[in-house]
Amino acid sequence: MRHTIQPGIFRRVFVAMITCLIATSCTEDTPSVSTEDADKVNPILTAGRHTLEELVDQYSGSNVAGVINLYEWNYDILRQSVPGSSPWESRTFVTSSGDATFFNLAQQTLTSAGIITVNDIFFKELQTGSYQDWSLSDEPGLDVNFGIGANKVFLAGTTDIPRTEETVSFASAPVITNISRGQQVSRSADLHVLWTGSNSGYVEVGINADNAIAEPQTGQTSGIVQFIDNDGSATLSTSGLQSLPNGIVEVYVWQFEPVPVALSNGQQIFIVGMSIHEVSIELID
Repeated sequence: MRHTIQPGIFRRVFVAMITCLIATSCTEDTPSVSTEDADKVNPILTAGRHTLEELVDQYSGSNVAGVINLYEWNYDILRQSVPGSSPWESRTFVTSSGDATFFNLAQQTLTSAGIITVNDIFFKELQTGSYQDWSLSDEPGLDVNFGIGANKVFLAGTTDIPRTEETVSFASAPVITNISRGQQVSRSADLHVLWTGSNSGYVEVGINADNAIAEPQTGQTSGIVQFIDNDGSATLSTSGLQSLPNGIVEVYVWQFEPVPVALSNGQQIFIVGMSIHEVSIELID
């Protein structure tokens, strides 16, 4: 069975897969604004002097037949067992996951790529052309290598997607260096964010304030976001911080590293390394 894609859907699916924001729900029509308006609304999407659409155009095209997303989440966060009432607890952990989508470009349909494994972990085809990493409860889960070691990708292939074996290396995952868990941060001054693992791909830098919002107020947002070149530093402006509530929030750096892989039929897929460091802070006046 094949699921038909309406004209223009491929590009929006591609955009959604590589730009799902932490600070807001993923939508197909993610807005973007000029750099001059950065941090005023959620989400704000900029990439150096470019819009998000210009950035994504670097990685999309008529011959892109699939996207494999590989994630690593590094958490230094504060959480409550019972939201709103129990004490805040420190939690530190790292998780990995992956998903994939493949297309028959000629027929504008989602299509199967056959059996898929990444680093010897099976990806289950949840519906035609749509995959998720899958391991049994007593088996190891997916580990994605960032900085050290390569990632082995195997596609058994079908009529639409050729058999492919590839190894892909990603840069080191970002680590925020100037902000610590539980640190108090004033909303009355710009917040400078520094991280290691720069000079590869691009990054989403922002604050997710969902935990701090009990009853949203007029003009209040659940997060602020910037898309910028990965040069190891960013500034979240006072105007953006003022739109957020006081309380425990998450500041994060999310690195995107799309790697093109040529297929034997002349098409290509992108294997996208996505690594994130998320740290809980307390916003105050």
